[in-house]
Amino acid sequence: MVNFDKETNRVHTNAIKWDNRKEVFGKEDVLPLWVADMDFETPKEVIEAMQKRIQHGIFGYTDIPDKLYDAVIDWNWKRHEWKIEKANIVFNNNVLSSINALLRILSKEGDGILMLTPVYFPFFNIVNMLKRVPIYSEMKVVDDRYAIDFDDLEKQIIEQKPKVLLFCNPHNPGGRVWNQEELKKVIELCERYHIEIISDDIHKDIVFPYITYTPMINMTTTYKEHIFTITAPTKIFNIAGIKAAYTIFYNDNMKKRFTLETKKMNYSSLNILAIEATLAAYTKCAYWVDELCDYLQEGYQIIRDGLKNTKFHCLESEGTFLVWIDYRKFNLSSDEMEKRLINAGLGIQMGKQFGEAGTPFFRLNIGTQHDNLHKAVKLLKEVDRAVTK
Repeated sequence: MVNFDKETNRVHTNAIKWDNRKEVFGKEDVLPLWVADMDFETPKEVIEAMQKRIQHGIFGYTDIPDKLYDAVIDWNWKRHEWKIEKANIVFNNNVLSSINALLRILSKEGDGILMLTPVYFPFFNIVNMLKRVPIYSEMKVVDDRYAIDFDDLEKQIIEQKPKVLLFCNPHNPGGRVWNQEELKKVIELCERYHIEIISDDIHKDIVFPYITYTPMINMTTTYKEHIFTITAPTKIFNIAGIKAAYTIFYNDNMKKRFTLETKKMNYSSLNILAIEATLAAYTKCAYWVDELCDYLQEGYQIIRDGLKNTKFHCLESEGTFLVWIDYRKFNLSSDEMEKRLINAGLGIQMGKQFGEAGTPFFRLNIGTQHDNLHKAVKLLKEVDRAVTK
């Protein structure tokens, strides 16, 4: 059994989550549950693989070995029944740079990029920096979880004529793991109106028990060449600082154009340690992922159950280590709620960063020890009492 309750001091390790508290929240005395990395040690097999490589002592230019392709193929087939071949894979060093390169290829300045909001805020940054036009379709909260408003989605497509849909599966920050029916509907709309799809699936391995992640590509036989999925081992194995990702193509021409575009950007592939870490993770650490997902689901229940008798409400989640909390019952502005949370000693990310649709919510990271989540519940209850007394 993995001891996820073990605490490791991350202070003074240049960890953004812990060492930037004064800069972000104005004080050090804050429990940081904001940045989307976890407070768990990386699997020992991954650490040992990197240590072994470091002991070699030479770190020159390195090719990606065939066995890494095999590991990616095997992992995704066994975990998700996703059929990938070596020719489909292009390794990258992070998801966002890959999105950037794909948008450069699939669109031009002034073109519309469609997003389902609230959504991971760096999407907005990339679209704006590339001088594309952001187009938003707001999701609805139905039965205590996010649902795609397909009527509005089609309305935005017809009226705004986007070139690309920038999708997120599982969804950040909403915690939805889109089901097969939803994915089929999205594909059908995009195929009907000739919209390319970029799907950020970095959280795909972090799903709660009895929930199934479905690769969008598995839901079509006619539109595969227009779906580009980017994913990574970095979230699930807590190795974001090592930089590793890969993009899956079922379109040879687009794969060639992507490779050329990344060369223009001097955008590198995997470094030596990323190769070793990914290989060890995908070949030796399935047990770790299973135990982690159980632990995260328990952590989610700590937050959800702990807030039941407060004005805070934790939306239903199916995956990721991020939960989405509704504070509309307080009738407070985003700035006022953020101030109260910080004063109580809790550092989170306010929903307004994820688009206007996210304003009455905030995102809380449960990828930490359960003791910290119990502390978070206590702090949130203090805020609730202070406002409602």
